Amino acid sequence: MGVYSEYANSYPDIINMWNRGTNLYRSRYGNSLEEYGRQHWEKFGIKENRMLPADPLYAAYVDAYPDLKISFASGDTGAPSKAAYGKFHWEKYGQAEQRSLSGPPDPMVELARQAQNFEDQIAQQQEQFQQQVTEQQRQAQEQLATQQQKAQEAQRQLMINMQRGDRAPAAVKTTSSAAERSGLTRRGTTGYFGRRGMRIGSLNVPSSGLAIAPNMQMPTKGSFA
Repeated sequence: MGVYSEYANSYPDIINMWNRGTNLYRSRYGNSLEEYGRQHWEKFGIKENRMLPADPLYAAYVDAYPDLKISFASGDTGAPSKAAYGKFHWEKYGQAEQRSLSGPPDPMVELARQAQNFEDQIAQQQEQFQQQVTEQQRQAQEQLATQQQKAQEAQRQLMINMQRGDRAPAAVKTTSSAAERSGLTRRGTTGYFGRRGMRIGSLNVPSSGLAIAPNMQMPTKGSFA
């Protein structure tokens, strides 16, 4: 039996008209119930919101959802069969409601799916956190290397300055006027600041202010330090 024959048989008013029809009436459709059902569907059935027979899978779809099963059992759907109602509901509402033709998922399967989704989210968050930590460590290492380079350069410049031969005497550097600096330089006061404090290179002292004992010998080399 074809789809349109099933369509005609599923609606009492349509099949009754065919059964009561005369041979002349039937001859319009080539005496074929299938052709009669097809023409009725195309001319009237679509406009009347009638339904073509559906695959048995749609009947199982209705049985799988209690609310659909109750709705069809009430007789208010106007559907000629459970499969037809299932097809109609699936196409118009079921897909939009994210229902499944095979019925609601098994509770344990759904629970396992939710658990897997949760684990995937945790793993993704951990990966993002690890990436952030790695990036922060990289930036900190770059900053530390930059600071070390600056410190090494400063130390190098300090050593260069300490080794220069044209350093001004320490006493001359600390004077506040040109006259004082010139006077100190003429008297021969020289020296510089080193790591252990001020080091005096030479010191001129007037002979009238220096008394030397008869048995005291002055060093011939060296300097005050």
